[in-house]
Amino acid sequence: NVSSLLKPGGYFFGIIPDSSTIWTKYQKNVEASHNKGLKVVPNSIRSDNYTITFEIEEEKFPFFGKKYQLKFANEAMFENHCLVHFPSLMRLAREAGLEYVEIQNLTEFYDDNRTQFAPMLGSCGANLVDPRGKLIARSYDILGAVPFSCIGFIQIFQFAQCLI
Repeated sequence: NVSSLLKPGGYFFGIIPDSSTIWTKYQKNVEASHNKGLKVVPNSIRSDNYTITFEIEEEKFPFFGKKYQLKFANEAMFENHCLVHFPSLMRLAREAGLEYVEIQNLTEFYDDNRTQFAPMLGSCGANLVDPRGKLIARSYDILGAVPFSCIGFIQIFQFAQCLI
């Protein structure tokens, strides 16, 4: 339990898939197939850069997260992930003595904090930002293996240890 390792008032930061964004894209895909009159419901989302395939499960959104596989267009292997139901994560964190501070999509977080991060990214020599500090839509982002078009599928979260 991470809360046992934090000092009172200490922070716990993390990065997880943005389940709201991914699930919304999936639901739009399902709706589009229904509107086209297709009888088979798609179990995936596809773009030029990635494919996300959901496992078929009895529950619409299981307690421990909806399982899916992510495969990038330039990769032979896929990665297994779970969509985290953030309200459930918040409840579990609260039970462990952590208070919710913030959750934000990574793209929005960068835009909100651009003045702080743009100089660091600009000085790393990888041409990740333009002269105004905006992220450049290039093949790979600052995480190295995540195509730029997938940055919007990532969110950051922050919890704080409750002061006792």
